[in-house]
Amino acid sequence: MNVTNRLANYIRQQHISPERVSKDTGVGIEKLIPDTGAVLDATEFLEVCVYLGIRPEDMDVKE
Repeated sequence: MNVTNRLANYIRQQHISPERVSKDTGVGIEKLIPDTGAVLDATEFLEVCVYLGIRPEDMDVKE
């Protein structure tokens, strides 16, 4: 699972509205829903992490 999907799953599990995150951060909604084919770029990833109050390294993928 890549960091985009991991972050999208976190948003879903925490019952956070992806629509609200998209509106507040400017990141496309298609990048904030689980099992998306879209990929967050580094800036978007960091922006969403800051918005959610989570550390980017906590979204690290250990495969």
